[in-house]
Amino acid sequence: MGENRHRHTVWMDDAVWDQEESHYQKDNCSTKNEYIEKAVQFYSGYLDAERAG
Repeated sequence: MGENRHRHTVWMDDAVWDQEESHYQKDNCSTKNEYIEKAVQFYSGYLDAERAG
């Protein structure tokens, strides 16, 4: 996950950022970035599985 890392800007509602702030440590993530990466990977996998079957 960390081999080719680049900086990207993402815009999100304050309410979404507040959710991320309150949940990333509960998911045993050491950084907010790690939490966001896991969330994107999880949801992408969910969508792929939904489309496949």
